[in-house]
Amino acid sequence: MKPVRTANPGSEIQDFYARFLDRIAKSVFLMIIFLFGLYVSGVLSPFVPFDCLSQYWSQPLSEYLHTADVPTGWSWLAYLYYGDFLTFLPIAGLAGITILGYLYLAPKFYKHNELILGSIAILEIIILLLAASGI
Repeated sequence: MKPVRTANPGSEIQDFYARFLDRIAKSVFLMIIFLFGLYVSGVLSPFVPFDCLSQYWSQPLSEYLHTADVPTGWSWLAYLYYGDFLTFLPIAGLAGITILGYLYLAPKFYKHNELILGSIAILEIIILLLAASGI
């Protein structure tokens, strides 16, 4: 049974955004499972060796980062050839899908004369990009 469509333009936008988030979340989940499998199987060598992990678990984060010489900020992108860092990629992608969704939604809001919502979407994009950049 198909859902009943209303004349409300908001429902079109809400339907798109819900489908968008659903598809991306499922895709990212599968990617996380696949990349984690590569990591634990040893196909890709880890930055932090498996036999050292248990000694780091009890340490505070700052001590772990220093002792294991783990990069911080966006510098992890240079280490994607390690299995443990490669698993970060889909998680970062999942965090960024909101920006992509808003990039699609903003013009739709303006098209439906929803100027305030369109402006909020643009502001959200700017704020999220600034936050991701570390500014």
